[in-house]
Amino acid sequence: MADAAAPLPRLSTPASGGAHPGQPPTLLVADDNQGDALLLELACADAGLTVRIVHAADGERAWVLLQEAARAPQCPFALVVLDLNLRLVDGLQLLARMRGEAALAALPTILFTSSTSPDDQARALLLRPSAYLVKPADYHGLASVVATVRALLAG
Repeated sequence: MADAAAPLPRLSTPASGGAHPGQPPTLLVADDNQGDALLLELACADAGLTVRIVHAADGERAWVLLQEAARAPQCPFALVVLDLNLRLVDGLQLLARMRGEAALAALPTILFTSSTSPDDQARALLLRPSAYLVKPADYHGLASVVATVRALLAG
């Protein structure tokens, strides 16, 4: 994990779906490193935020899951967390697909990446992510990521 960056201004509206009454919200985490998904889940739990993580190891699998979600009566995902450097379909391509799909366009999405490139950040802004967060260097740095997740889930 790298240095943390401030989240971008929130530009999308929160999804109404993601949790049934009494169930924790479900996050789709698309990251080729399953360890990052596990660390995010642990950091949320340590902060008292109970979430269910659905992990997709590449962008194509994430897109399949998102298409299934778009066809569901209620979107099962409350939030999507995308790595920028996914295999098969990268995070920016995936976010562009989401923004082009009416049922997914307003789904809160965090780009969670090791990239500190101003070019990547500028390209991401055009796609209106809810936040662009740089992966922190250590576990303690995930506190700001969890705070962003909590804020987006609260709507």
